Amino acid sequence: MLFVPVLPAAGFVLTTSLAIFMFLRASQWSRYALVVLLLWATFVGALSMKGFFTVTAGSPPRFAIAIVPPLAIIAALFLTKGGRRWMDRSREAHTRPCCAHTC
Repeated sequence: MLFVPVLPAAGFVLTTSLAIFMFLRASQWSRYALVVLLLWATFVGALSMKGFFTVTAGSPPRFAIAIVPPLAIIAALFLTKGGRRWMDRSREAHTRPCCAHTC
């Protein structure tokens, strides 16, 4: 295994953890979202540890494997009734009145 400097590795771990935390908070701590995010992160991490993404020859680029599935899931959320319902449920939970008095 290649030596990775500590500071960039720690920055990556912190950035990824913050992104997962923010997504889970926005999804109202959905266990389903947590499982999907952790499985996807484990899958991509395992591929990268094996050097899968270092091979740049070939078409389509291997990096597309890390980008296309999440984009397809996002598109499905916006294009299906169930996905829009899930996003609306999340949005309703975050649109509470900010103060006790009326404007």
